[in-house]
Amino acid sequence: MYLVTTLLTGYQRDFSVVTDWDAYGYVAASQYREDIILHLSESNNIPSKISEETEFQLSHVSNTLSDLVEKELVVCMNPEKSKGRVYTLTEKGEWVASQL
Repeated sequence: MYLVTTLLTGYQRDFSVVTDWDAYGYVAASQYREDIILHLSESNNIPSKISEETEFQLSHVSNTLSDLVEKELVVCMNPEKSKGRVYTLTEKGEWVASQL
């Protein structure tokens, strides 16, 4: 367990849980990324449904999902499919969503 104690307050915080403030900053810097992460925190989904529900163009959703997969915030549950790919948050993605 990794504990950090502030000198002024003596407050301790456990950082052994998944935390990645760089990933949080990356997501928070883009409305597309933030909305897609929040959408996936509610339910797993396919790009066309995310596009419908967020009113983002499908190409923007697909590009954003690819970026989020690269950052290990999202994973495709059925990557062998060319249509109907289902995306879900990783543990790191869930943590970022909880901070938004």
